Amino acid sequence: MHLCKLFLLLSVAVSVYGVFSEVNLVNNGYEGIVVAINPSIPEDASLVDNIKALLNEASPILWSATKNRAYLGEVTILVPSTWTGDYTQATHGQVYNKADIIVADPNPQYMDTPYTIQYQQCGDPGEYIHLTPNFLSQAEHDENYGSKGKALIHEWAHLRWGVYDEYASEGYAPFYYSNRGADQPYLEATRCPLALGGVTRYPNPTYGNQLEHCTTDPNNNFLPSEGCLFFPFGELGQPNDLSASLMSHQFVDQVVHFCHNDKTDPTNMHNKEAPNEHNRLCDQRSVWEVMMASSDFNAVNHPNPTLENILPTINVRQQPTNRYVLVLDTSGSMSGTNYEITMQASTDFIMNYVPNGAEVGIVEFSSLGYILSYLVTINSENDRQYLVNHLPGSPDGGTNIGSGIDMGIQVLENNGGVAAGGHLIVLTDGQGSGVDSIESEVRNKHVVVDSIFFGPSGNLDLQQLTEDTKGIMYYNDVTDITGLKETFKQLAESPDGNLYTNTYQGVTFTSY
Repeated sequence: MHLCKLFLLLSVAVSVYGVFSEVNLVNNGYEGIVVAINPSIPEDASLVDNIKALLNEASPILWSATKNRAYLGEVTILVPSTWTGDYTQATHGQVYNKADIIVADPNPQYMDTPYTIQYQQCGDPGEYIHLTPNFLSQAEHDENYGSKGKALIHEWAHLRWGVYDEYASEGYAPFYYSNRGADQPYLEATRCPLALGGVTRYPNPTYGNQLEHCTTDPNNNFLPSEGCLFFPFGELGQPNDLSASLMSHQFVDQVVHFCHNDKTDPTNMHNKEAPNEHNRLCDQRSVWEVMMASSDFNAVNHPNPTLENILPTINVRQQPTNRYVLVLDTSGSMSGTNYEITMQASTDFIMNYVPNGAEVGIVEFSSLGYILSYLVTINSENDRQYLVNHLPGSPDGGTNIGSGIDMGIQVLENNGGVAAGGHLIVLTDGQGSGVDSIESEVRNKHVVVDSIFFGPSGNLDLQQLTEDTKGIMYYNDVTDITGLKETFKQLAESPDGNLYTNTYQGVTFTSY
């Protein structure tokens, strides 16, 4: 998704965080990577160890593949909030729904094969990488598919640089006729580069997948018959000094780089003719060209061969409990319809949308901010009703947004609490004041500010603060109660990856 994403629902929402908003390449090391474990995965310390092992294996591969330009510098492994080990709680932005790599149950389409969600154009980042516990734990993967570390860097290239597969993935032909440098077209296997040597064979399932010579199909332009495959020499255990692209044959031992467009190194030149997804979506540019045009390498992060430590620093943190503070504008301009629909939507947020186990507090602000309720853990209907009973009364006075935010931080920090990771949901209809006086404190304490503005525009300082804290901005029609309720519903959706703890229409769903 783009940095700003419009949701054309009943209200308009602008997401001001994006993929890799927290990941930066600094002095050749990636910082801010989050690997998150889905709450459906049972607690297992060995799974964390397997993730660490994979990251340590992958980082030197990335270093080599980028020719001493990038490695995995700083990574956070995020375990579910339900795990009982002694973990430090994560700070803002470190939640499952914003993770770069997730570890979750298999997708029926891919089973235990790693994959990356990509929706955008060539060169644009993907959404996330999906790994499974089985992939991380099974030694058979290395035997059957090659290095797990290379598999991860293959997916990292999808995710970070927006490149695509150079092998014959689904819908692309495994063989084609090349016109390069010959009077007559000749048969080639879809691969990158052409210098990658190998043979065309048919694995016969009747005889234990024994490899047999392929026949050609006269009904298909004399291409090899269905089921014929290209086997690189390296995969067959034969010597092969040639390299190949990690987007083409990452499972072959000798493969450690990406295809490029450097004519002085012909052995790994990009194959523009091959019918594959990367050529189609990237206008036949090499993977290396797309990488070098990215913000990671475009005139920055030059090769640093003297760097010795290229293993990641890995921190293990725990998904924070969902904490929300409603920071509601009760200035005089909120009188009438604005106040009425705010109270209706806030009531629905508390009674129907906030998941059980979450903590909710309430603040109002007009000329000053006032705490109406400190954090209450929602475990029953009585807890919800208590909070509804503490929603603000009639509007009056000015619009001191900064004072409301300050009171919201005090709610999060009450009784020795830590503000980091808490969400302040600020709803206002006016330009207001005071945001500039609280900005640095909000950033330093790693609080997330989500903003709801009545009307098509909002307070510029509050917009900037929302963007800086990786919150979400909503613009709501002042007459649209349904849209405002939908806005609150979206804000209440749990960011921990658990689809079964959200509460809608008065019904709580739990997993068994």
